[in-house]
Amino acid sequence: MVDISKLKYWYDKYPEIPLNVEPLTQLMIRTAGESNNYIKHHSHSKMIKVVNSNHINLLHSIDRKTAVEKLLKRVNYLKKHREEIKDLETQNGFVDLSSELFLNSPFASINSEIVAEVAPNKYMTLSGVGRICAIKIVFPEGLKLKIIVGKVDECLSKRLIALNAIFIYSNRFSNLHKYGIREQEIIKTARATKCYRRGKFLKTQRKKLFNKFIPIK
Repeated sequence: MVDISKLKYWYDKYPEIPLNVEPLTQLMIRTAGESNNYIKHHSHSKMIKVVNSNHINLLHSIDRKTAVEKLLKRVNYLKKHREEIKDLETQNGFVDLSSELFLNSPFASINSEIVAEVAPNKYMTLSGVGRICAIKIVFPEGLKLKIIVGKVDECLSKRLIALNAIFIYSNRFSNLHKYGIREQEIIKTARATKCYRRGKFLKTQRKKLFNKFIPIK
Protein backbone atom coordinates (compact mmCIF):
# COMPACT_ATOMS: atom_id res chain seq x y z
CA MET A 1 0.00 0.00 0.00
CA VAL A 2 1.36 3.43 -0.99
CA ASP A 3 1.98 5.84 1.90
CA ILE A 4 0.31 9.08 0.68
CA SER A 5 2.10 11.20 3.28
CA LYS A 6 5.49 10.08 1.95
CA LEU A 7 4.45 10.80 -1.65
CA LYS A 8 3.40 14.32 -0.68
CA TYR A 9 6.63 14.82 1.28
CA TRP A 10 8.81 13.94 -1.71
CA TYR A 11 6.57 15.90 -4.09
CA ASP A 12 7.17 19.01 -1.96
CA LYS A 13 10.82 18.14 -1.39
CA TYR A 14 11.77 17.49 -5.03
CA PRO A 15 12.26 21.18 -6.02
CA GLU A 16 14.86 21.50 -3.24
CA ILE A 17 17.03 18.72 -4.70
CA PRO A 18 19.56 20.02 -7.26
CA LEU A 19 19.73 18.00 -10.45
CA ASN A 20 23.51 18.16 -10.38
CA VAL A 21 24.64 17.66 -6.78
CA GLU A 22 27.92 19.47 -6.20
CA PRO A 23 30.63 17.67 -4.16
CA LEU A 24 30.09 19.38 -0.79
CA THR A 25 26.34 18.72 -0.78
CA GLN A 26 26.97 15.15 -1.93
CA LEU A 27 29.42 14.65 0.95
CA MET A 28 26.89 16.13 3.39
CA ILE A 29 24.12 13.78 2.20
CA ARG A 30 26.40 10.75 2.52
CA THR A 31 27.73 11.70 5.96
CA ALA A 32 24.28 12.47 7.37
CA GLY A 33 22.97 9.19 5.95
CA GLU A 34 25.84 7.25 7.43
CA SER A 35 25.33 8.91 10.83
CA ASN A 36 21.61 8.11 10.79
CA ASN A 37 22.45 4.53 9.85
CA TYR A 38 24.88 4.26 12.78
CA ILE A 39 22.27 5.54 15.23
CA LYS A 40 19.63 3.20 13.80
CA HIS A 41 21.82 0.12 14.32
CA HIS A 42 23.25 1.12 17.70
CA SER A 43 20.12 1.38 19.82
CA HIS A 44 22.12 2.18 22.97
CA SER A 45 23.21 5.48 21.39
CA LYS A 46 19.67 6.73 20.71
CA MET A 47 17.63 8.57 23.36
CA ILE A 48 15.11 11.36 23.90
CA LYS A 49 16.65 14.41 25.57
CA VAL A 50 15.85 18.06 26.22
CA VAL A 51 18.36 20.16 24.31
CA ASN A 52 18.69 23.94 24.11
CA SER A 53 18.51 25.08 20.48
CA ASN A 54 21.56 27.29 21.09
CA HIS A 55 23.61 24.12 21.60
CA ILE A 56 22.70 22.77 18.15
CA ASN A 57 24.72 23.53 15.01
CA LEU A 58 23.05 23.35 11.61
CA LEU A 59 24.93 20.64 9.70
CA HIS A 60 24.57 22.46 6.40
CA SER A 61 23.36 25.75 4.97
CA ILE A 62 19.91 26.53 3.60
CA ASP A 63 20.62 28.33 0.37
CA ARG A 64 18.31 26.96 -2.34
CA LYS A 65 15.37 29.22 -3.18
CA THR A 66 12.61 26.69 -2.44
CA ALA A 67 14.24 25.66 0.85
CA VAL A 68 14.57 29.30 1.94
CA GLU A 69 10.90 29.92 1.09
CA LYS A 70 9.91 26.95 3.27
CA LEU A 71 12.18 28.24 6.05
CA LEU A 72 10.49 31.66 6.03
CA LYS A 73 7.03 30.08 6.25
CA ARG A 74 8.20 28.29 9.38
CA VAL A 75 9.71 31.50 10.77
CA ASN A 76 6.43 33.36 10.25
CA TYR A 77 4.49 30.55 11.96
CA LEU A 78 6.80 30.66 14.98
CA LYS A 79 6.52 34.44 15.24
CA LYS A 80 2.72 34.21 15.12
CA HIS A 81 2.68 31.60 17.91
CA ARG A 82 5.72 32.79 19.87
CA GLU A 83 3.85 33.41 23.14
CA GLU A 84 2.07 30.03 23.00
CA ILE A 85 5.38 28.27 22.40
CA LYS A 86 7.08 30.04 25.30
CA ASP A 87 4.11 29.10 27.52
CA LEU A 88 4.60 25.44 26.52
CA GLU A 89 8.27 25.66 27.47
CA THR A 90 7.38 27.21 30.84
CA GLN A 91 4.68 24.65 31.62
CA ASN A 92 6.53 21.49 30.51
CA GLY A 93 10.17 22.52 30.72
CA PHE A 94 10.52 21.86 26.98
CA VAL A 95 8.78 22.17 23.61
CA ASP A 96 7.83 19.04 21.65
CA LEU A 97 7.62 19.73 17.90
CA SER A 98 5.29 16.75 17.50
CA SER A 99 2.69 18.38 19.80
CA GLU A 100 -0.72 19.54 18.58
CA LEU A 101 0.40 23.14 18.04
CA PHE A 102 2.70 22.06 15.22
CA LEU A 103 0.35 19.62 13.49
CA ASN A 104 -1.01 20.81 10.12
CA SER A 105 1.51 23.64 10.17
CA PRO A 106 4.68 24.40 8.15
CA PHE A 107 6.46 22.28 10.79
CA ALA A 108 4.58 19.10 9.91
CA SER A 109 6.88 16.41 8.47
CA ILE A 110 7.10 12.65 8.08
CA ASN A 111 10.61 12.82 9.57
CA SER A 112 11.43 13.50 13.22
CA GLU A 113 14.08 15.99 14.24
CA ILE A 114 17.32 14.13 15.00
CA VAL A 115 20.58 15.58 16.28
CA ALA A 116 23.93 13.89 16.81
CA GLU A 117 25.91 14.57 19.97
CA VAL A 118 29.37 15.37 18.62
CA ALA A 119 30.97 16.87 21.75
CA PRO A 120 29.91 17.54 25.36
CA ASN A 121 26.75 19.68 25.19
CA LYS A 122 27.26 20.18 21.44
CA TYR A 123 24.92 18.76 18.82
CA MET A 124 24.60 18.65 15.02
CA THR A 125 21.38 18.39 13.02
CA LEU A 126 20.90 15.19 11.02
CA SER A 127 17.19 15.62 10.30
CA GLY A 128 15.00 18.72 10.57
CA VAL A 129 17.67 21.28 9.63
CA GLY A 130 15.09 23.82 8.37
CA ARG A 131 12.89 23.42 11.45
CA ILE A 132 15.81 23.89 13.85
CA CYS A 133 17.03 26.86 11.80
CA ALA A 134 13.63 28.56 12.08
CA ILE A 135 13.68 28.08 15.85
CA LYS A 136 17.19 29.55 16.11
CA ILE A 137 16.00 32.62 14.15
CA VAL A 138 12.84 33.31 16.18
CA PHE A 139 14.26 32.29 19.56
CA PRO A 140 17.84 33.65 19.60
CA GLU A 141 17.79 33.34 23.40
CA GLY A 142 17.37 29.58 22.93
CA LEU A 143 14.42 27.20 23.20
CA LYS A 144 14.45 23.90 25.12
CA LEU A 145 13.46 21.15 22.69
CA LYS A 146 12.43 17.57 23.37
CA ILE A 147 14.36 15.85 20.60
CA ILE A 148 15.92 12.57 19.46
CA VAL A 149 19.64 12.53 20.23
CA GLY A 150 22.05 9.98 18.82
CA LYS A 151 25.62 9.57 20.03
CA VAL A 152 27.82 8.60 17.09
CA ASP A 153 31.35 7.23 17.32
CA GLU A 154 34.45 9.44 17.36
CA CYS A 155 35.18 9.09 13.66
CA LEU A 156 31.69 10.11 12.58
CA SER A 157 31.55 13.00 15.04
CA LYS A 158 34.82 14.39 13.70
CA ARG A 159 33.57 14.05 10.12
CA LEU A 160 30.34 15.88 10.99
CA ILE A 161 32.28 18.69 12.69
CA ALA A 162 34.68 18.99 9.75
CA LEU A 163 31.84 19.06 7.23
CA ASN A 164 30.03 21.74 9.24
CA ALA A 165 33.25 23.79 9.36
CA ILE A 166 33.56 23.63 5.56
CA PHE A 167 30.07 25.11 5.21
CA ILE A 168 30.94 27.81 7.75
CA TYR A 169 34.29 28.86 6.29
CA SER A 170 33.13 28.68 2.67
CA ASN A 171 30.50 31.30 3.60
CA ARG A 172 27.64 29.01 2.64
CA PHE A 173 25.74 30.34 5.68
CA SER A 174 26.20 33.97 4.60
CA ASN A 175 22.67 34.33 3.21
CA LEU A 176 21.29 33.48 6.66
CA HIS A 177 23.30 36.16 8.48
CA LYS A 178 20.47 38.67 8.01
CA TYR A 179 18.24 36.31 10.02
CA GLY A 180 20.73 36.09 12.88
CA ILE A 181 22.22 32.71 11.97
CA ARG A 182 25.98 32.84 12.57
CA GLU A 183 27.20 29.34 13.21
CA GLN A 184 30.49 28.89 15.05
CA GLU A 185 32.81 25.95 14.48
CA ILE A 186 32.65 23.22 17.11
CA ILE A 187 36.16 22.53 18.37
CA LYS A 188 36.91 18.95 19.40
CA THR A 189 40.41 17.96 20.43
CA ALA A 190 39.84 14.38 21.59
CA ARG A 191 41.70 11.77 19.56
CA ALA A 192 39.55 9.33 17.60
CA THR A 193 39.16 5.89 19.10
CA LYS A 194 38.50 2.69 17.17
CA CYS A 195 36.00 3.30 14.37
CA TYR A 196 33.08 1.12 13.41
CA ARG A 197 33.23 -0.89 10.16
CA ARG A 198 31.47 0.98 7.38
CA GLY A 199 31.85 -1.67 4.67
CA LYS A 200 28.40 -3.18 5.27
CA PHE A 201 26.81 0.27 5.13
CA LEU A 202 28.46 1.08 1.79
CA LYS A 203 27.44 -2.29 0.36
CA THR A 204 23.74 -1.78 1.20
CA GLN A 205 23.74 1.83 -0.03
CA ARG A 206 24.96 0.82 -3.50
CA LYS A 207 21.76 -1.18 -3.95
CA LYS A 208 19.47 1.85 -3.48
CA LEU A 209 18.02 3.54 -6.55
CA PHE A 210 18.75 7.09 -5.35
CA ASN A 211 22.42 6.24 -5.04
CA LYS A 212 22.58 5.34 -8.74
CA PHE A 213 22.30 9.09 -9.40
CA ILE A 214 24.64 10.21 -6.61
CA PRO A 215 27.53 7.71 -6.63
CA ILE A 216 28.60 6.65 -3.15
CA LYS A 217 32.28 6.93 -2.32
